[in-house]
Amino acid sequence: MLIVLGVARFNNMRDFFLGTAVDYVIRHSSIPTLVVKSRPVDSYNQIVSATDFYPPSRYALEDAADLFPDADFQLIHAYHVPFEGWQKAAYVRNQVKEAESKVFREFMNELRPETQKRVTPHLVYGSPGGALAKEIRESEAGLLVLGTHGESALRHATIGSTASELLRRLPIDTLIIKSGDRD
Repeated sequence: MLIVLGVARFNNMRDFFLGTAVDYVIRHSSIPTLVVKSRPVDSYNQIVSATDFYPPSRYALEDAADLFPDADFQLIHAYHVPFEGWQKAAYVRNQVKEAESKVFREFMNELRPETQKRVTPHLVYGSPGGALAKEIRESEAGLLVLGTHGESALRHATIGSTASELLRRLPIDTLIIKSGDRD
């Protein structure tokens, strides 16, 4: 089962703080939600998926692989050097990259073998939004897959959500899959 919604816009200040109808559906539904941002041109053969290495992003990737059995996946993880303003040495950036690479390999090994064969991993230095926007342009992907924990309206209004920000920022159809009770 899948919920399909068209894009939403902010209608008033209440939407800014509590979210739009799309935000509401995503927060309250345990069913995967596809937010369509443009008219269909082709089937979803090229799909970009984001990971933060937490279980919801793995569940989302696996579920998307089941929903789109003929698609190829570009799996993106963006990283940065913590407190980079104070840690500008090249060796620090290399150490962070090595650590992120190790965790990425472990994440890939947790995927089902049939899913692993369809995934090309990309470790990218920078922000999640920037890394995903670049990959979407380069791969000509038609769909972005995001896993989310789900959150309350208050938490969303006060500290935001990476998935919600990417949903608003990136001009691509987006499939949001909530991890539900699998955590």
